[in-house]
Amino acid sequence: TSSSTTAAPTSSVAPTTSSTEAAPTTSSTTPEPSTSSSTPQPTTSSSVAVDPPSTTVAGPECTEWTDVNGSPFSGALDEFSVSLSSETTRVEFTSNSATTRQGFLAMYYPGDDLPESTCTSSGTLRGMFGVISDGSGNYQNNADCQWVIAPDDGTSVTLVFETFSLERNYDFLRAYKCKTEACPSHERASLGVYTGYILPNILQTDTEYPYMLIEFSSDYSITRAGFRARYAGSALSECSTNAVELSAAAGFIRESPAAYANSQQCVWDIQSGASSLTFLDFDTELNADLVRVMACGNTDPAPTTTAADVPPTTTAVDVPPTTTAADSPQTTPASPPQTSPEPTSVVVPSTTPVPPHVGDECTEFSPAPGSPFSGTSVPADVTANAVRVDFTSDGSITRSGFVAMYRPSGAAPSYTCVNDGPVTEGWGEISDGPGSYQSNQQCEWVIESASGVVSLFFESFNLENGYDKLYIDACTDSECNSASPLAGSPFTGTSSPGLLHAQTPYLRLRMETDISVVRDGFKLVYATTAVTDCEPDAVLSHEAGFIRDQEGNYDNGQQCSWEIQGQAGTEVTLKFLDFHTESGWDWVSVETCDAGARRSDASARRSVKAPPSTPLTGVKDVDSMVSAVWKTLSQLGHTEIPGFPH
Repeated sequence: TSSSTTAAPTSSVAPTTSSTEAAPTTSSTTPEPSTSSSTPQPTTSSSVAVDPPSTTVAGPECTEWTDVNGSPFSGALDEFSVSLSSETTRVEFTSNSATTRQGFLAMYYPGDDLPESTCTSSGTLRGMFGVISDGSGNYQNNADCQWVIAPDDGTSVTLVFETFSLERNYDFLRAYKCKTEACPSHERASLGVYTGYILPNILQTDTEYPYMLIEFSSDYSITRAGFRARYAGSALSECSTNAVELSAAAGFIRESPAAYANSQQCVWDIQSGASSLTFLDFDTELNADLVRVMACGNTDPAPTTTAADVPPTTTAVDVPPTTTAADSPQTTPASPPQTSPEPTSVVVPSTTPVPPHVGDECTEFSPAPGSPFSGTSVPADVTANAVRVDFTSDGSITRSGFVAMYRPSGAAPSYTCVNDGPVTEGWGEISDGPGSYQSNQQCEWVIESASGVVSLFFESFNLENGYDKLYIDACTDSECNSASPLAGSPFTGTSSPGLLHAQTPYLRLRMETDISVVRDGFKLVYATTAVTDCEPDAVLSHEAGFIRDQEGNYDNGQQCSWEIQGQAGTEVTLKFLDFHTESGWDWVSVETCDAGARRSDASARRSVKAPPSTPLTGVKDVDSMVSAVWKTLSQLGHTEIPGFPH
């Protein structure tokens, strides 16, 4: 197992670069999405770890501050909570003079749980804090829900979205700030109209318009996972070098709207006796830029840190489950996340017998290097005669999941502005070309699909916002005499369109640029097959295509399996394009099969589709964890593992 004192590589998100030219006004039904920090890319910090003192002498109201267990925190972490037991809690952020990151966003509140109001219980909300959502599972067709957030003791309202997935351009969430609780049309101002799957920005009211109205509506067909948002009856508090005294029962704090600055110092004193502090976003330079959570005076018992989805900074992140449990604090490796009902376990594949694949003479699948995968690090490409992908999620906390493309191994057919025109290959790459595109450029590609379906995924996208555009149209003929734009077209700016698909025999892409200012352009991969979402036992024999868990966040307790069989005489390559699962709890297993691969006991083949048959519960320390792992491996028949202590 990995040592708990070894800091793991972590992730960062670069701040969005603003356009140098003002963009035209965007339609209110499709607001410009904000950059999300929920899917950071891995990076390793080169900074030297600094161990700050455990206590800091404060002002006259508090003689001593003591770090809570696990503090200070740093790195790229998913959502986690800290339990508080002091009437006053100090949160302190410091950054060094080197690399900066996106920072953090946290909510403080009393108690352990937030009251939730759904479409079935919508109305006027008078509490100081809570959650609003469409409800569990996908929302209903013809939904019409309304909430007025009017805290009795609040001065304003702050609303932070945790998840968001609506049918684009058909189902909408509208937000308003209101002068009065009744919120008539002449006494309110729009905070935005939101649709699709891009997480909205933080919404806030003010002293002139202190109340907030949320309206959610859906049409008669097609539903999605919906939305979930936390609210508090106080203003969002941002960085101040002098301690910001927070007396509201609940509220949100963050260091800044974008990436924090070098040599920054921020202090908040939460004086409301809050018992929970939940970090919704967290991305700082590992071991260099620190967030400390401290209690006023010595408390007994000491407050404990409970990881809801992530480890503290000194615990390895996103490692395979047979090493360090990534979702547990270093001081209590066996404690389950506060929001997860199931006990902590090191996820070991079960011994459930699964028949070997017999097509193309494949008789045995073996785990790909690094499998199973979890967290936010995109797995490496895998190439084999056949590939099997299994996805499982636990009973709580979901993420955006993954998208992967399978295709024949080798170089992909490539089309650029130099060779635009008809695209007849069943799969390939399309881009403006290497480097920045040209001014006054017009490029057009028409993808022909014998199956009547085209799917696209944008690996990169950067056009001058509002001036250079990519139009995508579904056409009935190769000349596109009859064309219908895809939802969201034309695309511009830096927000990637992500995964798109259309039922059409021809799909036209047309890029047009103006007379000045160029950017890096775009690159996409395509396949003339439908996207294959979660199925219990999907078998795919197409030349190329895309798989994903589902649109929007995946579900709790989800189990999916795809078996991708390469074409005769060729190998198949699996490439993950996007990847974000609950670290250490929701897993993607990738197994490969080469023709003629055999073993003496095929029935003992491993599978991660079922939960582990022997959960490793009650682990108190590293030695007992090693013993528990060894016991489980022995039950699976793995008794000779070089270097493993036994």
